[in-house]
Amino acid sequence: ACEALALLCGALSRLEVGQLAVASFAERVRLLHPFDRPFSAEAGAYMLSRFSFAEKETDMEGLLRTVVQTLRLAREQQRAAAEQMQLAIIVSDGRRSPSWGDPSLWVRRGGGGEKLL
Repeated sequence: ACEALALLCGALSRLEVGQLAVASFAERVRLLHPFDRPFSAEAGAYMLSRFSFAEKETDMEGLLRTVVQTLRLAREQQRAAAEQMQLAIIVSDGRRSPSWGDPSLWVRRGGGGEKLL
């Protein structure tokens, strides 16, 4: 997962796709790299050091709720970017836990407009 994340962040940064944010998720969601901070090697090293992979549960519904709300807030703060697409890439181990929740509502909410989940 860390290798995939490092590859994605590096590629998106080199392509100059715009702002990049990274969050970790399991029992709760933590923003590790906010949109308003440029991505750098130091930021990437810090971000990767914050992953523990020790959590027992995954709240996927909570993750998607946070992603949709964060993308909406970013769009509101960047009024000039109102017509630009927003992309959320989720890197996960794919294991479903009892606390997974029902992410379908947030997938539908997030999929509308200029967001790709």
